Amino acid sequence: MSALFSRWSFAALLTLAATLGLTGCVKFKQVLTVNPNGSGKMELNVAISEQMLAMAGPDQDPFEDFTIEEMIDEEENGFVAFSEPEVGQENGYKTMKVTGYFEDINQVVFENGDNDDAGGDADQAQATTYVFADGTLTVSKPMLAQMTADMDTEEMTDPQMMPMIAPMLQGMEIKEEIHVPGAVQEAGLMTADGNKAELTIDAQMILGGQTELIEQLQGTEEITVTFTPDGSWAAGSEAAWNAELAAAKAQWEALKEQAAAGTP
Repeated sequence: MSALFSRWSFAALLTLAATLGLTGCVKFKQVLTVNPNGSGKMELNVAISEQMLAMAGPDQDPFEDFTIEEMIDEEENGFVAFSEPEVGQENGYKTMKVTGYFEDINQVVFENGDNDDAGGDADQAQATTYVFADGTLTVSKPMLAQMTADMDTEEMTDPQMMPMIAPMLQGMEIKEEIHVPGAVQEAGLMTADGNKAELTIDAQMILGGQTELIEQLQGTEEITVTFTPDGSWAAGSEAAWNAELAAAKAQWEALKEQAAAGTP
């Protein structure tokens, strides 16, 4: 477990979800919002079982090691600002919420995994990237596909294995949402709902033997969300977004200055 928690950055929250997400140890929600000009934000909500953290020991709390210095590295991967991480507790889980802002979704890359331990080819093979153009948003190497790649659904639904597996899965919930600037027409394995495409994997799905979605996700190289772009911002939304982005950039600069000065 120490290797898992040895390096933390914004992208490492996704690595955690991929590593522990299909257990009851972790609840994970990723919300991606893309504006008409390709700018937007990604909100990550992660909850880790306090019981699991206690078992790992006080020196292995990943939220304690989630530093501004580590987040600065993600500026090389298309992000221009981050919110200050919000840490709390809820229903036996330690929680964290953080938001990353970008000006061009096409520049955003998640090099999932520990870049210090893996070679360049391995990093590239796991990199999640985005292509936004002409009423489509294509996600290559989607996180949920990576999470499910090594799952043995036959073993997980084996009646003899179920008594051992069920306690490990209880409470598990993984959600991914993508909001695009237009009505979603097609979203592959995701469900279309207005301007949103979403996908959820939870304990009830697996324990109920509903593994078809997981099996379809395995080996999925990309998911494309096709939408009808209206070509314009909703009334007042562009100004509101510009204000939010400017405020986020200002706060991020202040956080970096605090980190450089060694102040909390």
